[in-house]
Amino acid sequence: MKVICAWCNKEIGVSPDQDEALDYEVTHGICQSCKEYYLSNRSLTLDQLLNRLEAPVLMVNPAGEVVLANDQALQLLGKEQDQVSGFRGGEVMECAYARLPGGCGTTIHCKACTIRINVMKTFTTGKSLRRVPAYLNRENGGAIQKVELLISTEKVDEVVLLRIDEVK
Repeated sequence: MKVICAWCNKEIGVSPDQDEALDYEVTHGICQSCKEYYLSNRSLTLDQLLNRLEAPVLMVNPAGEVVLANDQALQLLGKEQDQVSGFRGGEVMECAYARLPGGCGTTIHCKACTIRINVMKTFTTGKSLRRVPAYLNRENGGAIQKVELLISTEKVDEVVLLRIDEVK
């Protein structure tokens, strides 16, 4: 799998965690030049950096809470930053089961949640996952609506970036 910089599109190399079952060739990271530039450029905020990514991205902490979302994610979710920051992923994405007693991450349904499983797997292993099929059950007018997604995860320091690659 070829790795390109998400900021400048320069080819970085080949990912060491290739998976033969994947049917695509490109993944994204950050090259050393861009990393040095953005880390040294203190005038750019974290949300400005996330907004340079071309897909909806949620930054998630080890407790499963969204720390920050880029503008594309906010637009997709129809929310403002203060409606996502500090809330668990299921609450932010309006999972029908997040409203049950105990909330997101504690119900019996959470044990099989592909989104949660893969975010936590990336926290544990540090391994990025690409275009994993997932679904979300959302309540819509009293009925449960199944939303199919493709998601990717990447651990960056003490957070995981959850990218929504596709909504079907």
